[in-house]
Amino acid sequence: MADHYSVTAQQTAAQNFTVRSGENSVEVGIGAFMPTELLLGSLGSCILSVVSDYAQRNGIELSAPLTVQVDGDMANKPRRMGSIAVRLGLPEGLTDSQRQALLRASKHCTIHATLASEPEVTVELLQEVP
Repeated sequence: MADHYSVTAQQTAAQNFTVRSGENSVEVGIGAFMPTELLLGSLGSCILSVVSDYAQRNGIELSAPLTVQVDGDMANKPRRMGSIAVRLGLPEGLTDSQRQALLRASKHCTIHATLASEPEVTVELLQEVP
Protein backbone atom coordinates (compact mmCIF):
# COMPACT_ATOMS: atom_id res chain seq x y z
CA MET A 1 0.00 0.00 0.00
CA ALA A 2 1.24 3.50 -0.81
CA ASP A 3 2.14 5.95 1.97
CA HIS A 4 -0.65 8.19 3.22
CA TYR A 5 -0.20 11.75 4.48
CA SER A 6 -2.73 14.02 6.14
CA VAL A 7 -2.81 17.64 7.29
CA THR A 8 -5.58 19.74 8.81
CA ALA A 9 -6.03 23.44 8.12
CA GLN A 10 -8.14 25.61 10.40
CA GLN A 11 -9.12 29.25 10.00
CA THR A 12 -7.73 31.42 12.82
CA ALA A 13 -8.69 34.89 11.48
CA ALA A 14 -10.38 36.30 8.38
CA GLN A 15 -7.46 35.44 6.06
CA ASN A 16 -5.22 33.42 8.39
CA PHE A 17 -5.00 29.69 8.93
CA THR A 18 -3.01 27.11 10.87
CA VAL A 19 -1.95 23.95 9.06
CA ARG A 20 -1.19 21.00 11.34
CA SER A 21 0.34 17.59 10.88
CA GLY A 22 0.87 15.70 14.10
CA GLU A 23 2.92 17.90 16.45
CA ASN A 24 3.96 20.27 13.66
CA SER A 25 2.16 23.42 12.56
CA VAL A 26 2.69 26.36 10.23
CA GLU A 27 0.86 29.66 10.05
CA VAL A 28 -0.57 30.64 6.67
CA GLY A 29 -2.05 33.92 5.48
CA ILE A 30 -1.54 37.62 6.02
CA GLY A 31 1.79 38.25 7.77
CA ALA A 32 2.86 34.61 7.30
CA PHE A 33 3.49 32.21 4.44
CA MET A 34 0.92 32.44 1.67
CA PRO A 35 -0.42 29.12 0.34
CA THR A 36 1.46 29.61 -2.94
CA GLU A 37 4.70 30.15 -1.02
CA LEU A 38 4.12 26.89 0.86
CA LEU A 39 3.70 25.14 -2.49
CA LEU A 40 6.99 26.58 -3.74
CA GLY A 41 8.67 25.79 -0.43
CA SER A 42 7.41 22.22 -0.55
CA LEU A 43 8.88 21.77 -4.01
CA GLY A 44 12.20 23.34 -3.02
CA SER A 45 12.62 21.37 0.20
CA CYS A 46 11.62 18.14 -1.55
CA ILE A 47 14.27 18.73 -4.22
CA LEU A 48 16.92 19.46 -1.59
CA SER A 49 16.00 16.30 0.29
CA VAL A 50 16.26 14.10 -2.82
CA VAL A 51 19.51 15.68 -4.03
CA SER A 52 21.11 15.46 -0.58
CA ASP A 53 20.07 11.81 -0.25
CA TYR A 54 21.39 11.03 -3.74
CA ALA A 55 24.74 12.67 -2.96
CA GLN A 56 25.08 10.74 0.29
CA ARG A 57 24.14 7.37 -1.28
CA ASN A 58 26.57 7.91 -4.17
CA GLY A 59 29.55 9.16 -2.19
CA ILE A 60 29.38 12.72 -3.54
CA GLU A 61 30.88 14.93 -0.86
CA LEU A 62 29.18 18.30 -0.54
CA SER A 63 31.56 20.96 0.80
CA ALA A 64 28.73 23.39 1.63
CA PRO A 65 24.97 23.26 2.13
CA LEU A 66 22.73 22.93 -0.92
CA THR A 67 20.42 25.83 -1.77
CA VAL A 68 17.42 26.21 -4.01
CA GLN A 69 15.54 29.25 -5.29
CA VAL A 70 11.99 28.57 -6.42
CA ASP A 71 9.95 31.22 -8.23
CA GLY A 72 6.39 30.95 -9.44
CA ASP A 73 4.30 33.11 -11.72
CA MET A 74 0.55 33.19 -11.43
CA ALA A 75 -1.80 32.55 -14.33
CA ASN A 76 -5.53 33.13 -14.65
CA LYS A 77 -8.59 31.23 -15.86
CA PRO A 78 -8.29 29.33 -13.63
CA ARG A 79 -6.13 31.15 -11.07
CA ARG A 80 -3.09 28.95 -10.51
CA MET A 81 0.68 28.78 -10.69
CA GLY A 82 1.25 29.03 -14.43
CA SER A 83 4.98 28.44 -14.29
CA ILE A 84 7.55 27.47 -11.69
CA ALA A 85 11.31 27.94 -12.07
CA VAL A 86 13.79 26.16 -9.80
CA ARG A 87 17.46 27.08 -9.53
CA LEU A 88 19.54 24.53 -7.63
CA GLY A 89 22.69 25.84 -5.94
CA LEU A 90 25.48 23.29 -5.66
CA PRO A 91 28.76 23.82 -3.80
CA GLU A 92 32.05 24.34 -5.62
CA GLY A 93 34.42 21.47 -6.28
CA LEU A 94 32.00 19.06 -7.95
CA THR A 95 32.83 17.53 -11.31
CA ASP A 96 30.53 18.21 -14.25
CA SER A 97 29.43 14.57 -14.09
CA GLN A 98 28.47 14.94 -10.41
CA ARG A 99 26.64 18.22 -11.08
CA GLN A 100 24.64 16.63 -13.90
CA ALA A 101 23.82 13.58 -11.75
CA LEU A 102 22.55 15.82 -8.94
CA LEU A 103 20.49 17.82 -11.44
CA ARG A 104 18.92 14.60 -12.76
CA ALA A 105 18.19 13.48 -9.19
CA SER A 106 16.40 16.77 -8.49
CA LYS A 107 13.71 15.85 -10.98
CA HIS A 108 12.73 12.76 -8.98
CA CYS A 109 11.24 14.42 -5.93
CA THR A 110 7.67 13.51 -4.98
CA ILE A 111 6.34 17.08 -5.20
CA HIS A 112 7.86 17.59 -8.66
CA ALA A 113 6.31 14.32 -9.86
CA THR A 114 2.94 15.28 -8.36
CA LEU A 115 2.88 18.70 -10.02
CA ALA A 116 3.92 17.19 -13.35
CA SER A 117 1.24 14.47 -13.20
CA GLU A 118 -1.93 16.49 -12.59
CA PRO A 119 -3.15 14.53 -9.56
CA GLU A 120 -6.82 13.87 -8.98
CA VAL A 121 -8.05 16.37 -6.40
CA THR A 122 -11.45 15.87 -4.79
CA VAL A 123 -13.25 18.25 -2.42
CA GLU A 124 -16.17 17.10 -0.33
CA LEU A 125 -18.08 18.53 2.62
CA LEU A 126 -17.42 17.42 6.18
CA GLN A 127 -20.08 17.38 8.87
CA GLU A 128 -20.98 20.89 10.01
CA VAL A 129 -18.46 22.33 12.45
CA PRO A 130 -19.88 23.68 15.75
